[in-house]
Amino acid sequence: MPDKKPKMGGRLGEDGFIQSPRRIAMDLGLSAAAVYGALWYFSRFSDHVCKAAVETIANFACVSIRTTETCLKLLVENRYITDLDPGLKNRVHRYVVGDIKAMQDVSDATDVAETLLSERNGYTKEGEIYSANFAEQGKKQSANIAEQNIKQSAILAEQIENGLQNMSDCSAKNVSSHSGENTKFADDIDNLKELNLSTEFKPTSEFPFLSEIQKPEISENLSPIEQAQKYYAFAKSKMSKFGVTKADLITWFDSLSVEQFDKENKHLVFGIANSYAREKVEKSFLSYLLIVLRYVWIEDITAEVVVVHKDYLAGGLLKQ
Repeated sequence: MPDKKPKMGGRLGEDGFIQSPRRIAMDLGLSAAAVYGALWYFSRFSDHVCKAAVETIANFACVSIRTTETCLKLLVENRYITDLDPGLKNRVHRYVVGDIKAMQDVSDATDVAETLLSERNGYTKEGEIYSANFAEQGKKQSANIAEQNIKQSAILAEQIENGLQNMSDCSAKNVSSHSGENTKFADDIDNLKELNLSTEFKPTSEFPFLSEIQKPEISENLSPIEQAQKYYAFAKSKMSKFGVTKADLITWFDSLSVEQFDKENKHLVFGIANSYAREKVEKSFLSYLLIVLRYVWIEDITAEVVVVHKDYLAGGLLKQ
C-alpha cells in the first residue's frame, strides 16, 4: 500500500518553524534533518520525549512515512536520537533527542546520580538525565571560570609585585645617586631649625652655590610691598636649587602671596588659604625663601605665613 503523501507545509507548529541542524543535513541529508527537527519539536511537550506517531512526524516534517521510518533508523544508528522502545512492534515508539548512553557515561564519570534503571526499557524519568547532565556541565563551566579567574588574579598580582619592585629599585637608585646631596639638604634644614633662622645666620657660609646667583635689579621707585613681591618672585624661581620639585612649586608656592611688608622692622608676611598649607610651607619651604631673600635683598629679614581671607576690614588684613 503506497504511503500517504503528507500535506506540504501542514502542521509546522504554532511558530511555523522546524529545527533542521546543518550537521545532520550534511551527514544524513535534508530529510533526516527535517525528521530530527520534528522530533525536537514534539519532545518539548512531554518530559523531553517525543511520543508522536510516525504518521504525525512525517506529516510535520513534510516527508513520506517510508522516508520518515528510514530517517528514524539512520538517526538512531548515528546516535543523534535514542529509541526508548527498540524491540516494540506495532506500537508508537518513544524517542529522545540525543544519545542517552553517551550522556549516562558522562554522568557516571562525574559522580552524577544514575537515572537509567532496568524497568521501562532502561529508562525511568525522562527529564532526569538532562537535568543531571546540564547541572554537571554548569559545575564544570563554573569551575573553569573560577580557575581562570584565579590564574588571572595570580598573573595580575605578579605583575603588580614586579612593577612595585621595579619602582622600588628605581627609587633606591635615585636615592643612592643623590644620597650625598639629600643628606646635605637634610643637614641644612636641621641647622636652620637649630638657628631658628636667627639674624646671625649668614646664607653663603652654608650654601656656597648662592654666590653664583646674580642678584635681580629691582627699581627703588616701587612701593615696599611691590618690591617685596618682586623679590619673592625671584626667590621662588631659585627653589629648584634646593631640590624643590615643580609639583611642589605649583601646589604650594602658587597659592602663596606677599600680603604685608614692614620695611622698618624688616618683616615679611606671606598669606595662604588654609592652616594645612601654612604648616606645610613653614615646615618645608619658608627657610629656603629666607635664604635667598637674605642673600639678594635684606640680610636680616624675617618672615611668617598666615591664613588670610581676601577681605580687608578697617584697612587691616584679616588673619587666622
